[in-house]
Order: sequence, then structure tokens, then C-alpha cells
Amino acid sequence: MNIYLFVYTETEEYGKRLDDFDKKLRQRNLILFGILEEEKSYHELEELVLQIINIKLEIECDRKDIEFVGRMGKKNTKPRPIRLALTTYGKKILQRKNALEGSGSYIKEDFPPKVLEIRKTLIPQLNEHRENGVKAILKYVKIIIKEKSQEKPKTVLQKTEEGA
Repeated sequence: MNIYLFVYTETEEYGKRLDDFDKKLRQRNLILFGILEEEKSYHELEELVLQIINIKLEIECDRKDIEFVGRMGKKNTKPRPIRLALTTYGKKILQRKNALEGSGSYIKEDFPPKVLEIRKTLIPQLNEHRENGVKAILKYVKIIIKEKSQEKPKTVLQKTEEGA
């Protein structure tokens, strides 16, 4: 076997493992957008996030359920997003994310940069399906379409680049 081919395949394999590891790390993370920066300390930010979860989302949560919370990026005129890592999966919080509608804030999942790029390319196709009256959602790196006659959703498009 050619040494260059061997090194290339090994590097590719380690890249896939790293992507899988990154995905697992981010599974418990959520990102909150549109929350004003009024806190002066970590504990104030943690308390603010707990209030949003407990009061606005109506989900029981306390300090032991939060692994860490912090603002992302450099401070500027716009409020920075808040990255929130939970000790348990944040699926329940994501199911209640519509409770924030009209407040100017919203919640999203935390995805690796490669996945975010793939999702950006899929959004025009997703919007096209929706404009045609088809119920379509974007789940990780797939567009899932639910037809009226179907009980279960049908995966129409799946794009997997380098294990994403």
C-alpha cells in the first residue's frame, strides 16, 4: 500500500472520529438568542437562564441540571448568544421552544461548524418544499417530508459529508 494513501485514509478516519466526538459533546448544548446582556456575573447569567426555562418555558429546572452557561463571542452592541450545557439532553426544552414566540428570543441546537454549513445549503430546498405546501422539517443534515397519506415521515434528502 502506498504510504501516502495510508496516511490519507488514517487522517480521514480520525477526522470522522473527531466529528462524532464533537457531535456527542454538543448534544447536550442549547444556544439562546436575543437575551439582553444585563448580567454582571456567571451566577446572574445562570439565574437568568433558569428563569427563562422555569417561567417562560414552564419546565422545572434548577442549578444542578446546568453544567455550564456562558456568552459566545466578543462583546459588542448586539446581545451575544448564550451557550447552555445541560446535564441531561435538552430535548424537552427544544419541544417547548415555541413558548418564546413573540418575546424576541429563541432557542436552537448547538451544531458543529461543518453541520451548520450543510444546513445552510439545505435551507433553500426546505423553503421550496414548504412553498409547495409540503410539510418539511430540517433534522440534523436531512430534509424530512411528511406526506398526508403517510403515518411516518419520509426522508427525502440525506447529505452526509465526512460523517456529518
